[in-house]
Order: sequence, then C-alpha cells, then structure tokens
Amino acid sequence: MSSNTDSLTKGDMIEISELEGESLIFTQRECSYRAQFEEFLVNANVQPNSILELKSIEAIKQYVISGFGIYFLKYIEVEKEIENGQLVEIKYNGSEFYTSAQVLYHKDKWLSPALQAILDMSSERFKIDN
Repeated sequence: MSSNTDSLTKGDMIEISELEGESLIFTQRECSYRAQFEEFLVNANVQPNSILELKSIEAIKQYVISGFGIYFLKYIEVEKEIENGQLVEIKYNGSEFYTSAQVLYHKDKWLSPALQAILDMSSERFKIDN
C-alpha cells in the first residue's frame, strides 16, 4: 500500500524489482507475514533503502498516508483507506503472496452465539476449512 502521491502508483503493475531502494515499513519481527515478505524480497534480490519498524497497524497506515514509505498490508486492514482515497493499492506482476492465519478454540466447549458468528464470518470471508 502506498499514499496516492507515490510514483509506483502511476502504472498498472510494477515488477517486484521496482521496490529496490524504496523505504519500507514493517510490523514487528515476530509477525509471520513480515518474515514471509522479507524472504520474498531476499529471493528477488531486492534491497530497500530503509526499513521502519512499527508495532501498530494504525500507526503504519498513518506513516504510509503521510508518504514515509510503502507497506504490505492485508487488504482487509486497508479497505476503508483505499475506498476513501487515502491509500492506493500497488499491484505487482508476480506470483501471489499468501499468508496464513489460525483460529484456535476448544472443540468440546460451548461456543457463544457471538463467537460462533465470528467463526462463521471468518470462515466465509477467508474461505477457512473447519
């Protein structure tokens, strides 16, 4: 994701190599998809100019909106900002980048209607196999 003033947003798609020398913003090191993305960059021989590490997704979005760098967020995290024009999705010409998430709960415990609704919504939205 990028602020709408970023030169990478001018074309239809970018090559991952175009991220060479850009300023990137990441979540903390413990984040699983950060590690996956860093490995993706290493495999593509892409070296960012700088990396800023923040813990809060909201803070990261504000830094990107302010033009301090590029961040790779899950679409659901930035859907509102894209719709209102604060952020611009950068599409790249390459393989899909997938992440995984886990939902854990005790199979023999009662599920409240609220928790069941969250599980149902997550399953539908993210195509989760129960």
